[in-house]
Amino acid sequence: MDPFGNYVIQRLLEHGNKSHRRTLVDQLVGHVLEYSKHMYGCRVVQKAIEVAEPEQRRLMASELKDRIRELVEDQNGNHVIQKIIETMGKEEPIMHHIIEAFKRDCIQLAQHAYGCRVIQRMLE
Repeated sequence: MDPFGNYVIQRLLEHGNKSHRRTLVDQLVGHVLEYSKHMYGCRVVQKAIEVAEPEQRRLMASELKDRIRELVEDQNGNHVIQKIIETMGKEEPIMHHIIEAFKRDCIQLAQHAYGCRVIQRMLE
C-alpha cells in the first residue's frame, strides 16, 4: 500500500517467473478486501488478478464475494471488481455474486459514479 512500493510489486508480478508470482499472490491472500479499498493497494490487487493462476484468482475473488456492493461503490474497489469481470469467465462463482448484487440494485448502481462503470464492463 506504499505509494512507491506498489509499483515494485506490480513489476514483480508482471515480470517475475511463475514461482515469484505465486509467492506474491499467496502473500495477498487474506488481505484482498483491505488492499482493494486502498489507493495503491488496489493497483497491486488488479495486477495480481491479471497474472495469477486460475485457482489463486478464484481464492482472491472469493474474499470479496460478500462485499461486492461495497466495492462497486468504492473509488478504488470498483477497479478491482472491473478487473475481475475482465479476467474471469462468466462461469466463475464470483461472477454469480456480482450479477446477484446488481440484480437487487441495478437502477441505483447504474446511477452511481462507480457503479455505472462496473455495469459498462459487464456489458462489454
